[in-house]
Amino acid sequence: MYAHAQLGSSMLRDCPRGQQRIVSAASAEAWLLAGRIAAFDLEQRVPAQDAFNHALECAGAAKEHQLAAAVLAYLALLDGSRDYSKGSETIRMARAFARRGEGCLLLNLWLDAVDAEILTRRDDIQGALQLIASAEANYREDLPRPAWLDWFTQSRLPVLRASALLTGGRSGQARVVLERALHDLPLQEVRQRATILADLAAISIAERDPATACKLLGSALQELKADSNPNSVRRIRAVRAELTEWETMKAVRALDDRLYDWATTLGAVS
Repeated sequence: MYAHAQLGSSMLRDCPRGQQRIVSAASAEAWLLAGRIAAFDLEQRVPAQDAFNHALECAGAAKEHQLAAAVLAYLALLDGSRDYSKGSETIRMARAFARRGEGCLLLNLWLDAVDAEILTRRDDIQGALQLIASAEANYREDLPRPAWLDWFTQSRLPVLRASALLTGGRSGQARVVLERALHDLPLQEVRQRATILADLAAISIAERDPATACKLLGSALQELKADSNPNSVRRIRAVRAELTEWETMKAVRALDDRLYDWATTLGAVS
């Protein structure tokens, strides 16, 4: 995908003036996808930042304000993981660009979700929950959906709500939200189901119930047999790391035997 995005940018130099906007928009989408893969699948921050910067330049050349807003939202997530104030400023930029383009309610709802994630990291739980509640109230399946935002579904919002609740020390409420979300999740949402199961396992650990946590993580691994994903595996590994107090438990060792196959082990040490 990175090479594909580079090809699009190189084509701009020789592109007829009348086609530059079309090629710029396509290049912006390619760079956006390359950045997503680098940031969230490969966890390569520098290449991700570079790809998103290219995407923003191409979106500007194409005068695609909504696409620029999406790029800025991804940058806000990167910025917000290290510098909360910078992440907040970047999401404000994204909202400004979203207002300049043709109205896209789905984009605005996703910006609310990104903003809520950043607020959760800043321990502004009430602010995060208000944004998530607004997004949940306004989401509809029939909303116009740009190709570069086709992954954003309603099932993402309960996970964000539960994360905010758990960060705020309200694990019981977080569990109820996640269990309801798991029940309502479409069968094809394999990766999301694995993530929710891992989050439920984290709650069980917080409640000092390692046996249930191991069972939930085992179910998450079972889901990923059909559709493995680096993000989901990393989440499972992160929750497993919280079980160190119970290392000698038979259930924990059995979980490790399932978790650390060749692919997972190579990914962990590389």
